[in-house]
Amino acid sequence: MSPSYNFPKYCHCVMCMQFQILHCTLVTNRKLKLWKIKESEMCSFCELEVESISHLLFDYLHIKIFWFRLKGWLTMKTNNRIDFNISKIDLILGKSDSDNRLINLAYLVAKQYIYSCRCLYKGSYWIR
Repeated sequence: MSPSYNFPKYCHCVMCMQFQILHCTLVTNRKLKLWKIKESEMCSFCELEVESISHLLFDYLHIKIFWFRLKGWLTMKTNNRIDFNISKIDLILGKSDSDNRLINLAYLVAKQYIYSCRCLYKGSYWIR
C-alpha cells in the first residue's frame, strides 16, 4: 500500500503538469494535430506560430509580458529584488539552489495558470 499524502487537488495537478513538461508529454496543438484530433497546430492564443511547450510557456509575446509583470509583483510583495531572470531552462527545470523555493513555486503556479487558460481557450486577454 502506498503512503497517503494529503496534497490538495491543485497541488496534484501542478505536479502532474510539471511531470508532463519534463517528459515532453504536455498536450499542445502540435501534438493534437499529429494525433489528428485538431486540424491546426497553431497557438491557441496568437494563432501565428506552432503551439509547442516552449512557445506556450516562454516564447509567446504576451507570456513574456506575463513573466515580467509577475517578477514586478513578487519584487513588490517581498520588498526586495529577487533574482527572477527567467531562462527557458530555469522555467522548465526550476532553479537548482534551495534559496529559490519561492521562485520555483511561482514558476509552477504560473505555468499551471497559463496552461489552464490555454485549455479553456481564454485567449491572450487574460494577461492584460
